[in-house]
Amino acid sequence: MNNEWVLDLKNMKSKTLINLENNYLCIYFESIRELCYFDSNGKNHHRIDGPAITYADGSKKWYYHGKHIECNSQKEFEKILSLKAFW
Repeated sequence: MNNEWVLDLKNMKSKTLINLENNYLCIYFESIRELCYFDSNGKNHHRIDGPAITYADGSKKWYYHGKHIECNSQKEFEKILSLKAFW
């Protein structure tokens, strides 16, 4: 991560948590009540054990290494990831 990105997060009044077990960067943006997961370099939305973005209204989006996966549940996400034709 570069310093400009970190400063921007501070301006958004965010809290940063790091999930070391799965090597995710987890950020909760207090001002907009959004929970976002990124890959370890902080550039791409990414999470395999749940949605990468959870919005204030409860809606969710799943991402795999920056690629948005159209689905409505964790079970559906895992099924799509297991399909060889997807990759």
